[in-house]
Amino acid sequence: MKAIRKLILIGLGCLCGWGVQAQKYRQMMQDPQASFREIMQEANRYFAERGKGKGTGYTQFMRWANFHRTRLTREGKIANVAKRHLEAVYQEYQEQGNKPTLYVERSNWQLLGPTDGTDFTKVAGIGRVNCVAIDPINPNIVYVGTPAGGLWRSTTGGDNWISLTDGISTLGVSGIVVQATTKQSPRTIYILTGDGDGEHIQCTGVLKSTDDGITWQSTQLTWNASEKVFGYKLIASPGDPNTLWVVTNRGLYELTKGGDQVLKVLAGNHCYDLEFHPKNSSIMYVATNVRVKRSENKGKDWSDAHFETNLPSTSEKRLALAVTPAAPDKVYCLVGVGAAIDSKRVFGGMYLSTDKGQKFRRKSHTPNILGWKQDGSDAGNQYSYDLALAVNPKDGSKMITGGVNCWTSDNEGADWTVRTDWYRARTTPKNYTHADIHALEYFRQKNGSYRLFCGSDGGFYVSDDGGHTWQNKSKGLAISQVYHFSLHPKNHNILYGLQDNGTNVYNEYSKKLRQVAGGDGLMCHIDPANTHIWYVSNPNGEIYQSTNGGKTFPNKISGNHEGAWLTPYILNPRDHRQVYMGYKSLYRYESSSGVLKKLTKEISDEDITYLTALSGTKEVFFLQKNQLYKYTGPREPTSLNLSTPAEKTSVEVTPNKIWVSSGGFVATEKVYQSDNGGKNWINISKGLPNVPVNHLRYYAAKEELFAATDIGVYIKKKGKHWERFNNGLPKTIVKYLAIKNDVLYAATFGRGLWRAMLDGCPTRISFGADVQSGKQRFEAKKITSKATIAGKSDITYQATEEVKISPGFHLTPGSEFYIRLAACGQVKKANTRQSNRPTGIYTGPMSTSSIKKKD
Repeated sequence: MKAIRKLILIGLGCLCGWGVQAQKYRQMMQDPQASFREIMQEANRYFAERGKGKGTGYTQFMRWANFHRTRLTREGKIANVAKRHLEAVYQEYQEQGNKPTLYVERSNWQLLGPTDGTDFTKVAGIGRVNCVAIDPINPNIVYVGTPAGGLWRSTTGGDNWISLTDGISTLGVSGIVVQATTKQSPRTIYILTGDGDGEHIQCTGVLKSTDDGITWQSTQLTWNASEKVFGYKLIASPGDPNTLWVVTNRGLYELTKGGDQVLKVLAGNHCYDLEFHPKNSSIMYVATNVRVKRSENKGKDWSDAHFETNLPSTSEKRLALAVTPAAPDKVYCLVGVGAAIDSKRVFGGMYLSTDKGQKFRRKSHTPNILGWKQDGSDAGNQYSYDLALAVNPKDGSKMITGGVNCWTSDNEGADWTVRTDWYRARTTPKNYTHADIHALEYFRQKNGSYRLFCGSDGGFYVSDDGGHTWQNKSKGLAISQVYHFSLHPKNHNILYGLQDNGTNVYNEYSKKLRQVAGGDGLMCHIDPANTHIWYVSNPNGEIYQSTNGGKTFPNKISGNHEGAWLTPYILNPRDHRQVYMGYKSLYRYESSSGVLKKLTKEISDEDITYLTALSGTKEVFFLQKNQLYKYTGPREPTSLNLSTPAEKTSVEVTPNKIWVSSGGFVATEKVYQSDNGGKNWINISKGLPNVPVNHLRYYAAKEELFAATDIGVYIKKKGKHWERFNNGLPKTIVKYLAIKNDVLYAATFGRGLWRAMLDGCPTRISFGADVQSGKQRFEAKKITSKATIAGKSDITYQATEEVKISPGFHLTPGSEFYIRLAACGQVKKANTRQSNRPTGIYTGPMSTSSIKKKD
């Protein structure tokens, strides 16, 4: 148990303050002209002086660097990843003659999960929620935005969820506005794209849907691929639903006429928050990284608020604001700082204005309500990553804050009581929200009461008593950001590592889940020869071994070595008791003796980033400083001459071939193949989009190669170019692929784990209240659906036995929907085009062209 707690605490280095003093590297991260190498050099200098421990921001930065390292422009600069993804999807659309691509019929992707973040033995969580909103007429309809999993909606107050944006590539959401005129009218939904808190996915602008989230269009507020814009909040102007305000690091934007007109306000200000006076919408308050600004004429003119007790002098700050109709002239300001104000204090303070934001006075600056400890005695925070504030709508003296935990005050912020404990999910579930609070919002219910919503790194939580107790309402949110997984060779268990939410074991059929380690879960393995032996790892290469099927991990087998954020390690396919590890040198661990041996010299000042081995041989292949090496021992590794303009990401090998994939956004430079052991290479990228290829997997049974890309999975059949293999799979980042028993498994970075059969026909496919779009054909023995078919879509259900269309199924005008009774793999025109309400069960002999409807 001590080892597990150590894993959790070490992993929670990511919970350390994003910044602890004014850091040049953080400014460079938002500079469009700064190269990735320059940012890394500056960050390395900073952390060499500051250190890499808790409170330095090192782990948070390395998470950012790991994401962007393989997603650079040709010039080596940080790309607007989301914008590049959208461009790639649109390019494919154009190449198909403006018709949605017909995906390879054999691909029938199904979500595995995890979809339940409520049942954990340690630190519960499923994935990050950035923002929350509710329907203006029906408070049971709830929306949440996630950093890489898009927008989700629940019609039951959070008891179940559906995704509304699977047809949009790699979507982060940092703000939501929902508008409705009547209970029955289609909702107009606006979303602010990107991930402002995590700074992984940049903002592409504001998107709009006028049909309940079935289809989406751009507004006039968009940014191009070279701009580094991060959004933090989207809010409607009170009394004017056609006017929205957008809070970004580049200033404040007014979006009018339903998104058709844009006005930039407060240019040059890094804005974090915006509130309106509850009774007078002409009065506005904006929080920046250095001050509070106010306007009395709807944003035309601005002045600085005065702080009677000066704000902390450190230049790195983040401010959050809150107002309440119970005391409309009050404005609260929560201040997070990136540098210690004195030898211990890192809480910038709670400030209150009672005169409509003209003057603020400090109410408290202790204890540290933004840190980890329950008594507030620690000296750390994450001011720029998680900072939330809400005031009770019925009592202007009561409030709740969010940092690592939630704290409440009943006397205007003068005194504080901690209400949640990030580490006690099992022992105190009613006092638990996952660490890192990104959103706290009160929403009025039908009975006149107010419900408090919370979005955190672990999911979505609700409270009916002002934050004193909580319920986890994350079940159904498939938003996990998966780094890696390992398939159990003898049963249906999958061991996988998640950003923010540890390493877990999940049964793909029973759906049961168990957490085995906390923090950030990275690479993991199950020994195929001895399934009692498991391996998990923490950031930067701390690797642990379990000999009892993941119950405990007492054996740290990596020594004191430090590697890449996601340090690669593999089991020797010739002898699973040996573990190869990649640091600046190649190492091998012997389980039988417990000895860790250095195999190669340090051939670079950079870490090894990928490892694989050729089964049945002594050959180990690895990537280091964008070079490919082969090690056969005992001599030094051999460099295989392959020069690519973008960062190499993975290697796949067979006795006769080697394939290497590349990241970045360099067109036609995606996958290379060698047929002679690496002496010569050919470019086999034709058919792949201009997005990173993250992983390759070879399917020997049919001599097919699969590529995991930033917008889905692609297949290369023997002698052909690449084709899409995305039928049923969201347009999302796919990090890793594995094959077992003719089933392809995929890890996505924002939409959990998925699988697709490579041979045979699925027994049953069941679609819930999903939104299906594009041109897709789903095949199985039996198909059940109550999905919504989006406009301009072409969807076919093909079954050998029956298709059941259940109540709730909806065809959007302009869509095409077909039902065909035929064997899997047969591609012909569907038997019957269905119209308005095709509810019922369809059966029929496959030998005829007729379909009978079973009433």
